[in-house]
Amino acid sequence: QDGVRINEPFGDVVNWDLIPRVAVSAINVIPGSNPAFGLNTLGGALAIETKSGARFPGTALRGYGGSFGRLGAEFETGGARDGRHYYLAGNRFSERGWREFSPSRVDQVFARLGAGDPSGRVDLTLLGADTSLDGTQALPSSMLAVPRQPYTWPDRTENRLVFANLSATRIVGADNLIAGNIFVRDLSSRNLNSNVNDDCAAGPCSFNAINDAARINETRAGFALQATLDVPVANRENQFSAGVSFEASRSAFDGSAQEANFSPQREAVGISGFVTETA
Repeated sequence: QDGVRINEPFGDVVNWDLIPRVAVSAINVIPGSNPAFGLNTLGGALAIETKSGARFPGTALRGYGGSFGRLGAEFETGGARDGRHYYLAGNRFSERGWREFSPSRVDQVFARLGAGDPSGRVDLTLLGADTSLDGTQALPSSMLAVPRQPYTWPDRTENRLVFANLSATRIVGADNLIAGNIFVRDLSSRNLNSNVNDDCAAGPCSFNAINDAARINETRAGFALQATLDVPVANRENQFSAGVSFEASRSAFDGSAQEANFSPQREAVGISGFVTETA
């Protein structure tokens, strides 16, 4: 996203709920394996570019709604003057879900400030996101007659993100380009889900469910610098690129488990305290 790899350091996952859809101007698909896009780029990469006030001036408000309590609102405004530009966008999305006990909520705010001329530019992008996504486990075949009924719940993931990225480009000479960026990304994730106590399959047990909770705090920072040079070789056009990048991250993980029993609605209600492990 704007030159920053957004796979999280813990598990290398992508949290799609943290991408500001309202502020996306283009998504490019780069096929094939390319180490320039980071680890595990085996089948390709998605390069996401966000909007700027220079290319997307004006103000827009949107609202929509639908079944299962779906409601959404988006706004964006941007403009440019004397080589400077600004862009601000935000969205709010919520729904109660087509299955019982599976609501979701997404709140995002995105801002971009920049300045430049034909020979170069500087941009600062800021993103804040707060999301809560609830799902329920798949139904066993014995419960297919009521597909809206959950097998077990809760199953909730909450993400909170603060992301800042400062980038700059400069044209040197006729066609040579130098580009770089520096960023910091701080993510807090919370997860609570319920599971059937598998030991009950062997006979009666004192509790028939387990609540699992996880907490992950991740902070990542880094920079990248790249030079792209147009140098003729043997009277043929040639483009040469060289660069360096560095990233450092720190992750803290807490995992907890709690004995529970199922309510008539299949909610796993805790009957003991959480036992925590830290990594």
